[in-house]
Parts: sequence; C-alpha cells; structure tokens
Amino acid sequence: MKDAPFDLVFVKVFDAKTGKKIFITDQFIAISGIKKDEIGLTKAFETYRKRFGLEEMNRFEKQHMFMEGYQTQDLQLLDNWMLIIILSCWFLYVSAPDVENICQKWQKYSEPKQ
Repeated sequence: MKDAPFDLVFVKVFDAKTGKKIFITDQFIAISGIKKDEIGLTKAFETYRKRFGLEEMNRFEKQHMFMEGYQTQDLQLLDNWMLIIILSCWFLYVSAPDVENICQKWQKYSEPKQ
C-alpha cells in the first residue's frame, strides 16, 4: 500500500458523567488522500460522527427495503419504488421520537448472576 498511505484513528467514546464507554465496540477511522495530513484527530472524529447516522440508514435501506436488490426493466416502476422508499424513510424519521423500542422476551438479557 505504498501508493495509498492512510492514517488510522482509534476512537473510544466515554460518558462525561459516569466515565463508562458509550459504544460497545471501538471505532476505527481511516484518513486517506492527498490532504490527509491537514486533517486533525478532532476534525476526523467530528466528521465521522456527523456521518454515522447516514451510514446506519444506508445499511437499513439495503437490508430491509431492498434498495440495492430491486431490479426492473420499466423505469416507471423503478421511480415508483424509489418514491415508496423516500416516503418510508421520511415516515421513519418523523415517527422516531414517538416510538419506544420494546424487546421481545427472548431478546432481553438475563439478570447478571451474583
């Protein structure tokens, strides 16, 4: 990889009050390109955090809304499908504050043993 050097940033995020880790897994951010030396660690982390929600949404659209796998010869059908995807994403975004995540019984962790 001599022709594509990169800097690797290792990030652990802690809660300011409790001092506990916020994310279960640590984050690794690769910085590459001609101007990689001009980007500081704080700027790299802030930029990644702004984009983090977008990455989750893209993964959700591909896995659950078939955005990547839907194929058709008719352009009108594709336009209609994309309109449904856009409306679904808008509905999920608008309803997010009002929805509570309730785990099923088999998804809950058992009480830690003493």
